[in-house]
Amino acid sequence: MTPIEGALESLKLQDIPNITQTAKEYNCDRTKLSRRFRNVTVSREVAIENSKLMTEAQSKTLIKYINRLTDRAFPPTPATVRNLAGHIVGKRPGNSWLKSGYLSPIDLARHKLLRRKLDKFSILPENTYNMDEKGFLIGMLKKSRRIYSKATFESGRWITVLATIYADGTAIPPGIIYPSVSGAIQDTWLEGYRPEE
Repeated sequence: MTPIEGALESLKLQDIPNITQTAKEYNCDRTKLSRRFRNVTVSREVAIENSKLMTEAQSKTLIKYINRLTDRAFPPTPATVRNLAGHIVGKRPGNSWLKSGYLSPIDLARHKLLRRKLDKFSILPENTYNMDEKGFLIGMLKKSRRIYSKATFESGRWITVLATIYADGTAIPPGIIYPSVSGAIQDTWLEGYRPEE
């Protein structure tokens, strides 16, 4: 329990709340304690939770519906997901709502760790590469952005293109990975591969 939470509990038990004395006893800011006690402000955790568009239950409902659409070979577009979220919540989310979930604290921590490792091992920009992959669902005829379930993504009905770009802007030709009919690695895929070298 933080000092301000302890102070708030103490104030609730007092017949005549003495905010100044309680703030001194619990070594917390008097103004902040007064505002929290009068419900003018809330804790940071509560504020963050209140600022979210959807509750956990609403998010699960949305994900279930996306998965059902994907299972029926109709993965929704980002605009469709926004419309669905709007129906669930009762207000339409902004244009960047779906994208805003990508910069999670885990991603930020990962980027900070990468920066520290690059500095620690003196890795120069010319020795830095970015490799990315893009999957194309077989059978989709027109260009559109879609949201897929994990099961569909892992089903293997994709052609994958790998692109590698160096930090100086040059690139190597893209690699293309086709789905395997047998599900096993074929000998022709490993031509020239000698792990012992």
